[in-house]
Amino acid sequence: MIPILFDPRAARWEVTDPAYRVYFWLVPPAPHMSVCREYRLTGAPDVNHVLAWGSSHAQTGEVAVVYVEHRDPEGGLGLIRLSGEDPQSGAHLIAK
Repeated sequence: MIPILFDPRAARWEVTDPAYRVYFWLVPPAPHMSVCREYRLTGAPDVNHVLAWGSSHAQTGEVAVVYVEHRDPEGGLGLIRLSGEDPQSGAHLIAK
């Protein structure tokens, strides 16, 4: 991690009520057989509430991966990962 001072006036816009995605991955011994439950959360006061919700709703053997939704200038929907690792990416995960 590399901290850099910046000018906050450089931002052109802000989303004050973002939508989040929480993916609960069941991680079996063979990663190519992973199973996922997906939720879309809206109305969260902040990302800390979303992270806490994900942590408290992960079932035994699952890991939570949290994203925030983002629309590009053309209106396409994308996801920005905030927490966790997608097991399909090949990253090492530790289940709850």
